[in-house]
Amino acid sequence: MKVYKWILCIVLVAVLGFCFIRFGNFQSDKSTDQTPVQTTAAAEPVEPTEFSFSAEEYTTRLLTALNAYRERFGVAAWSVDETLTSAANTRASECAIMGSKSHTRPDGGEWYTVLGISENFNYSEITGISGHTPDDMLRQWVASDSINNGILSADYTACGIGCEAIGSKVYCALILYRS
Repeated sequence: MKVYKWILCIVLVAVLGFCFIRFGNFQSDKSTDQTPVQTTAAAEPVEPTEFSFSAEEYTTRLLTALNAYRERFGVAAWSVDETLTSAANTRASECAIMGSKSHTRPDGGEWYTVLGISENFNYSEITGISGHTPDDMLRQWVASDSINNGILSADYTACGIGCEAIGSKVYCALILYRS
């Protein structure tokens, strides 16, 4: 039995040795390192890189992603409605101005007043703030059960999408119509 213990110890040492060799290059935690830091000349400030944004390209790619997502679940693709698109562009600009994804307009009115209607029985609005890609926006929207249910609802047959970028954020409004 003692021989097996020695063999087990040798195997463990070999495995640990391999791990240190393979995954080595361990360094101490810099927060506890007391070695004085040598300073050099101040580095020039790095300008943040701006991403290239085309609202037309972004909305086209987002619509393609949304329709592909719907089709994956057996739901028909949306048709694009120009009136809804115009309203969605206005709403995206309003969200960007306010820096939020609120369903309230800057004047305090409800979102659907952008359509010139007083009640929104057949319409729905989805807003979002996301990163640089339409896939980022889609991931954010489908992560919410209520938004995902709206996106996958066969009742909504037409849509309009508007997007606007400010800085590194993209503000989107998706207005849906139930026929």
